Amino acid sequence: MDTDPKNMMLLELVKSYIDYFKHITMLNTGCILIIIALLEGVFENPNGLFLIAISIFFFVVSLVCSLVVMKIWLNYVEHMIGYIFTNWDQNKDLFRQKIKSGMSLKKKLATYVILAFLLGVFFLLGFTAINFFR
Repeated sequence: MDTDPKNMMLLELVKSYIDYFKHITMLNTGCILIIIALLEGVFENPNGLFLIAISIFFFVVSLVCSLVVMKIWLNYVEHMIGYIFTNWDQNKDLFRQKIKSGMSLKKKLATYVILAFLLGVFFLLGFTAINFFR
């Protein structure tokens, strides 16, 4: 097994990306639960329900994109572990090529994750503002 610090750093970097998207997934789920709580207990006859529908849509988009990105990164971790236990010296360049080849897709999905989450929060705040100040 290869314990070269550069390779271990690469593995830790991939694991930190997975953790990052795991946290975004938890935030999206929490926001959806907050929406449910707001609709059930806080507001009677709320205005602007279309804002809630838009907000939930964006949270779900962010959630799905996060799950897809995590799955992609998990595949890379599986490949890396397989390469480490077979013959890392011969396979490390192949692994690095695999990571670079999917980078544009991961970057686009990561952008969608953040953008959709922020839009979901924006519409949720709009709904809350409309109903608190009426």
